[in-house]
Amino acid sequence: MDEQTEKVFKEMTEEIMVFAVPGAGNCIDTVAPGPCQLGAYSGETLEEIQQRYPGAVMVSMAAWLEEKAKAQNTPVIWEAATEEAYMYGLEVLPPIGWEGNAFMVGEASDHDAKTGRPRYQAFKMENGKHFAASRPMTVAEFERTVTHKKGA
Repeated sequence: MDEQTEKVFKEMTEEIMVFAVPGAGNCIDTVAPGPCQLGAYSGETLEEIQQRYPGAVMVSMAAWLEEKAKAQNTPVIWEAATEEAYMYGLEVLPPIGWEGNAFMVGEASDHDAKTGRPRYQAFKMENGKHFAASRPMTVAEFERTVTHKKGA
């Protein structure tokens, strides 16, 4: 996302309010415009939402996306995996990215909260041992991680 698009997106998402539980992976509902502050989908007030989702708050979408991005973008740790998991990831779909013995599964696991770019589960094999990335990553992150390119 270029700087101008990012600025417009941030301004737009600062105006949109959502109901969400801090730390949860998804929003519960958007807040309909107007003074009633009802869920656009549910038609419920924050208090009604909180009955089903204790801890729910009303927050700007921009703030929610910022929190989600921080949770998504933790350091990648290569954790031990079985050969079966590695082969399943390799064979379930054609890989989206491939570098040496490292690859990304060909379907996105989720999308980056800040950029909207797809993020994929990754695997690698080193010295006959199999590893899985601790979290999905974008193609650029994968390239930086497995090729050690600084600008990728």
